[in-house]
Amino acid sequence: MSAIRLCAGGPGLFRSEARGARRPQSTARLKAGQNDPGQRTEAMCSTCNAHLGQIATVEPELLSMGYQVLAISPDRPEELAKTLDKHDLTYQLLSDSDAVLAQAFGLVFRVDEPMLEKYRGFGIDLELASGRDHHMLPVPAVYIVDTTGIIRFAHWDADYKKRLKPETLLKAAGAIRSAPQPSGD
Repeated sequence: MSAIRLCAGGPGLFRSEARGARRPQSTARLKAGQNDPGQRTEAMCSTCNAHLGQIATVEPELLSMGYQVLAISPDRPEELAKTLDKHDLTYQLLSDSDAVLAQAFGLVFRVDEPMLEKYRGFGIDLELASGRDHHMLPVPAVYIVDTTGIIRFAHWDADYKKRLKPETLLKAAGAIRSAPQPSGD
């Protein structure tokens, strides 16, 4: 099964089971196929939450094509539970609160003090959300990764309001599914 990854992900991440989960689980255990429930999780900004909801609308089609949908957030697992409470998401949410994966993908930016103050004015506390004082956020991104770990599609935009449309994701996923895959030899 191929995976569609929203944002970025790697070894320091924690898995979140969409339904009733309460315990963190590292992605290393995911790779091993161990599926005990992870910590429930939430994305902090309304634009992120809206995009998560949009992706959820096409999840059944993606699943029918053989894809698995994963979303990754800069919020700590304890904060991400609010997203699941607000939105009826069924795919897995992962936490990259240390920004390890976002940095590895080159998607991280540091929020300066004036912008931190703006965020606080909007009721967004990056330190509370991530549990860290690094003041880093990822550029929103979507990847389609094949079963061998090769990225077959990537989309990102430094303007956080410009998100990949669900229809575009479906079109890319369909094109990748129909294209001949290289053999591992």
